Amino acid sequence: MNQQFQRNMEIMDGMKKMNINSNILDDRDLFNKISNTDNTTNYMDRDKRLGQTSCNRKDLNENVYNNGNNSNFKALDNFNYNNFENFNNKNINNDNNDNINIENTENLRDIRDELERDVMIYEYTSNINKEKEFLFDINSPYGIAYVWKTLLLVSKNPSNDKIMRMLNIKNREIMINDLNNQSEIFNDFGEITYNVDVEENMNINFVKKMDEMYRIKCINSLNSKNICLINMIFRYELKIPYYYNPEIINYKFVNYRNIPLKFIKMQNVPCSLLIINNNNNNNNNNNNNNKIINVEIPLCENMRLGFIYREDNELVEDYDMIYDLVMIEKRYKIKIRNMVIPKINRSKKSNYSNKFSENLDRVHIGEVCYGKMMKVMMNIYTKMEINVENKVEIERYDIERMIESIIINGRMFYYVKNEKIKNRILFSGVINYK
Repeated sequence: MNQQFQRNMEIMDGMKKMNINSNILDDRDLFNKISNTDNTTNYMDRDKRLGQTSCNRKDLNENVYNNGNNSNFKALDNFNYNNFENFNNKNINNDNNDNINIENTENLRDIRDELERDVMIYEYTSNINKEKEFLFDINSPYGIAYVWKTLLLVSKNPSNDKIMRMLNIKNREIMINDLNNQSEIFNDFGEITYNVDVEENMNINFVKKMDEMYRIKCINSLNSKNICLINMIFRYELKIPYYYNPEIINYKFVNYRNIPLKFIKMQNVPCSLLIINNNNNNNNNNNNNNKIINVEIPLCENMRLGFIYREDNELVEDYDMIYDLVMIEKRYKIKIRNMVIPKINRSKKSNYSNKFSENLDRVHIGEVCYGKMMKVMMNIYTKMEINVENKVEIERYDIERMIESIIINGRMFYYVKNEKIKNRILFSGVINYK
C-alpha cells in the first residue's frame, strides 16, 4: 500500500496490540488459490507495493476467455442469482436482526456510478448462466468501468458516440471527470497500458497527458495487425485482522458434491447483518424462505467484505436490490462468536473484448493517432488474495448483541469495497454450482 492510497484511509486509533497465536493464518502458502479458471498463470514478484505478486504481461495477450458476442452492454431483466448460507434458525428468529425495506433507504441512484453498476450486473448475469458444474468467479466493476472511461477519453466520433450508446452513457464529460477524481486511487490497485499499432508518430502531448493525469501508459506496439490492445491489471491483498484468530479449515458447500474445500474460520467478528423479506418473488409464496441476507464484515485498511444470498439457497433475482445493499453504509453492531467464510483467493484473466467484438471492431483512436481506425481488444487480469495482517491495532465497534455462529457455505454474491471510497465496488464475484 503506497502513500497515495494511504491518504484515502482513516488511521485507526486507541488500540492495544496482541500477540499472534501460532494457529493464526500467518503462512502465506496457506492461502494458495483454489478452483482457479487458469492454473498455468505465470507470476513474477516484481511489484511489492500492494504486498502481492503481479502477472506476467505475456499472459494478457492470450485469448483465454470468450463468452460470445454481446452487443448490448446494458443489463436487462430476468436476472438470475444465487446464494446460501447455513444460518442457525434460532439466530434468525430470535436475535432481532436488522430487517429493512430497501425502498425506505436513501436515494442511492443520485450518487452511484451507473457504468460500474452495469458492469457488475453484466458480469453477474453472464456468470450465473454459464453451464458449469462449479463456478467461483471474480471481477472488478471499479477497474473495468475505469477501462471503458479511458476508451471514451481516447476515441473520437463516430466511435465515441457508438460506445456511449452501447454503454447507455448520456454525458461523456461526467465519465472523463470521474477519471480525474479516481486516477490516484486507481493507481494504487491497478495499471492500464494501451498498445497501439501506428507507423506514424503518436500525439505525444496527449500521450503525456494520459500518463500524468490518468495513470495510463500508451505504447507504440507496431504489431502490424491494426489492433489497439488494452491491458488492465487490477489486484489487491485483502487482510484479515489477526485478532479474528483466522484459520484454514476444510468445509463443504451445501448441496454440492461431497468434496471438502478451503474455508476460513474466524472468531469474535463484528458484522452488519441485514435481512430483507423479499416479497417480489412471484414463484415462491413462502415468505419465510424468501429472505435475502447481507452479511458484511470490516477488514484491515478500511476494507469491507460482504456476502449477499438467499436463505433458501435460490437465486436472488432483484439485482437493483443487490446493488443498493452493497452501497448502503453499514453499522457493525453485531459480534459473531464463530464465523466461517469461503477462502476467496481468486485470479482471473480474460479477453474481455470478446464480449463486445461487434462494437469494438473498428474504433477511431483519434486522440492518440488522428484518423486511425483499429480493432480494440481488452485483456483484463484481476487478482485478489486474502491474508492476515499481524501488525494492525484493534478497531472498536459499538457492539449491541452477539450471535453464536454464521456459516456462509453456498451459492452467493460477494463483494469488496472500501469505507473511504464511497459508492465504488472494487471487487465482486459469484459462487454458483449445480
